Amino acid sequence: MQSTLAFGYVCQECGEGTVREQVLPQYPTKIRGYPFVVKDARIGVCDRCGAEHFAARETNRWEEQFEAEHAKHYMQPKEIRELQRTLGTTMEQFAFLLGCTRQSLYNWQRRDRRKPQSRMADVLMKLVRESHAKRTVDVLQFLIGEARQFGIAIELGASNGAPHTPPIILRTIRMSPTAGNAKTGEPMRLAADTTEEESIVALVSEEGSSVGTLSYDFSTASLDLELKTTLGFDQFNATIRFKDGEVAEVEAVQVKGQRVRLLAETNRTEEDVCEVVLTPRDK
Repeated sequence: MQSTLAFGYVCQECGEGTVREQVLPQYPTKIRGYPFVVKDARIGVCDRCGAEHFAARETNRWEEQFEAEHAKHYMQPKEIRELQRTLGTTMEQFAFLLGCTRQSLYNWQRRDRRKPQSRMADVLMKLVRESHAKRTVDVLQFLIGEARQFGIAIELGASNGAPHTPPIILRTIRMSPTAGNAKTGEPMRLAADTTEEESIVALVSEEGSSVGTLSYDFSTASLDLELKTTLGFDQFNATIRFKDGEVAEVEAVQVKGQRVRLLAETNRTEEDVCEVVLTPRDK
């Protein structure tokens, strides 16, 4: 068991509360720009304003957990050595082909390596392997598939030059049913300000605006979105990330009225969700 972190100080955000340690079994965050759910995350939370505080030692552990979790998605040393043999190149030639140094390539091929190659180098080597095996590769679709392994949903815009509406990334947050949002200028009341029975699970944009609330309908076994604002489009694809790391992809969701069915015939409730990405689509 990890020792207690150095919390217990006065919160710098409100200047009144005390930052106390909490252990969260599933903590959704981003590491190196990638969505990731940390297991047993230890963070400091102000007992007055709810602001979150982090310790460097703990975030370093998150990095290690991230690397261990995603190591399976990278080419292993044996695979890299096999690719070089398949191409019939020397170490120097293979390194030049990839645009890296011989030492870097050597480190990636070591059986006892501590870290894998960078994601850029990994994707390039996979493309080389795919090209050698199939001769013809749809590079964009290949890259989209690689990104999907890291929980990133990418949908390319139309090729006719028409304006493309970017995806809306929404994270879940527990808040009061009477809370305001950034558009009205009213402050949100977070979970620390209310009881669990009174609170709801809201979807909040990166700018801090509340877009809607999630709820589970037991009568239809569906996960629904109750919109609090106009989306500006009437059809979208949804990528739903859960706290246990699972991802659900839903296509062609129709916006009819304020209540939208995100996921049908499911036992996943709003409590399981950590992030929802809405990608507008053309009819």
